Amino acid sequence: MRFISGFLMMSPFVKPRLILLAFLALCFVFAIAAMNTSGVLSIGLLMTVFAFEGACFATIFTLSLRGLGRYTKLGGSLQVAAISGGMVFPPIMGAVIDARGAHFALLVPALGYVVAWTFPVYVNFWNWKIMDNHRETMVNVERPAGKELELEKGEEQRVEKVR
Repeated sequence: MRFISGFLMMSPFVKPRLILLAFLALCFVFAIAAMNTSGVLSIGLLMTVFAFEGACFATIFTLSLRGLGRYTKLGGSLQVAAISGGMVFPPIMGAVIDARGAHFALLVPALGYVVAWTFPVYVNFWNWKIMDNHRETMVNVERPAGKELELEKGEEQRVEKVR
């Protein structure tokens, strides 16, 4: 699913914010379905959750960095430092499994998907203009001209002086 969503997001007709909205919703739906079934069907539904989850973090990461400008490095660093799901959710799920069983424990990641879903809901309904403005980029596609070319040459000369 990660590759499929990646190819879809390269299309100018499919917005990454919509893919994220749909994929997190599907993660929630399939987690609840896996919670309420048993046997091979439950395992298949859980594997489907993982398939849809594959594209979610990368899309959250890139969407949240849009429009940060000179704060992009700081934003990316804070996001990487804030990743804690792999540390927090397994002990919580383990405690729920001991208390209520494995199927009920799937409610923990399902609630996590609901919390994560607030970001694409915000992006799609309140902040979509900003997200769509930063979609097009020609960095390393077009050669700079005019002032940008002069700035680039100045930067190359400065680097050569340092060497």
